[in-house]
Amino acid sequence: MTLLSLAVVACLSGPSVSAQSAAEGTTYFCHFDSLLSADTLIVDYGWRYRAGDDPSWAEPDFDDSDWEPSGTTCLDSVPGGWKGIGWFRLHIDVDSQLFRAPLGRMVFQAGASEVYLDGRLISRGGKVSADAESHRSYIRGFAQPIFVEFDEHRQHVLAVRYSHHKPDQGPALSFPNGFQILIREFEAADRDYWDNLNGAVRHQMLFTGLAIAFWWIHFFLYVFNPRFKANLIFALFTVGVAGLSFS
Repeated sequence: MTLLSLAVVACLSGPSVSAQSAAEGTTYFCHFDSLLSADTLIVDYGWRYRAGDDPSWAEPDFDDSDWEPSGTTCLDSVPGGWKGIGWFRLHIDVDSQLFRAPLGRMVFQAGASEVYLDGRLISRGGKVSADAESHRSYIRGFAQPIFVEFDEHRQHVLAVRYSHHKPDQGPALSFPNGFQILIREFEAADRDYWDNLNGAVRHQMLFTGLAIAFWWIHFFLYVFNPRFKANLIFALFTVGVAGLSFS
């Protein structure tokens, strides 16, 4: 079983590793043995890119032979410069041992994407648009895997429709301005998801509980001594901090 995860990675200064690897081949080989030995496979070569937007580019039989090889981890590295919206296509050669294996997908990004497998939409994160006003980014630290599977054919096409109109803001938000696809065992990825989710809930409950405790203490200190305004100000501050933990 494998996991197909869409995750963002840091934007590198200079040519990216993915961009360099893309020129080495036009097909990504997804081997079962490699997955077992590495635990996680990074899909870092074989991608092709074209600026613009055309729904026919999702079709598996579309001829993309004249598209430029490109990495996906840094929008500054795409051929011709980033135009706000574009498509990335990848031809995948799948090991027969992975046929009909349940796959999942986790999306981490500071932009918007639609992911197509053999012409079928399998995930959407945010709202992809060539118009900056209509575009809606999708930013989450982790997401629950969604199941997909490869049928009994070795050749498949993964197409990503991607838009990002303020890529310079990605690093400021601790997100890069590109994406990367990883392949993992589903059970391990699912376990990581629940561990991360439970950990985030525990931290949020602890943080919120501490903020509410401080609010309670300083509010009642203000009630008993209203002349000391600092307690009221601090109580209001802690309410705001507690609210930020849910934003």
